[in-house]
Amino acid sequence: MNMTLDEFRIAHSKIIALYQGLEFNLKRICSILSDKGFIASMDDLERDSMGSVIRELVKLTKDNDTLRLSDTAYEVLNKFREKRNYWCHQCYLDICVKKDAQRREVLKAGRSEAIGHMLIDETCELEAFGAELEELYFTLTRKIFDLRRNA
Repeated sequence: MNMTLDEFRIAHSKIIALYQGLEFNLKRICSILSDKGFIASMDDLERDSMGSVIRELVKLTKDNDTLRLSDTAYEVLNKFREKRNYWCHQCYLDICVKKDAQRREVLKAGRSEAIGHMLIDETCELEAFGAELEELYFTLTRKIFDLRRNA
């Protein structure tokens, strides 16, 4: 898929926004599970990286049979963390070069097409995963309220 730099920037912004939504939902899940209280936990996690939030989620769920996620779920979260890191920290370096005195960015020939395809594919994958993560948040919230009500 050939994209102009402007088209790439728009598509790239979309995937970053989706990753921000995913990170926010992970923080909500951690916060609903936390003994600190939802607001205090959200405040604590506000500036944490996605990797830190995933580690916190593992800590909060690994030893709890009721709340534990599958090993596959933890692996999927780590794969999304790796992909997020690529889009946030590496992709521009892979496709852009500086050119002339004005330092304009231009797409590298060939590489931009592959990255364009990857960007579109991963955006679709992330949109679907985001919906699943939202549902996980509601499922865990119901379980937490049930556990607290029955305690």
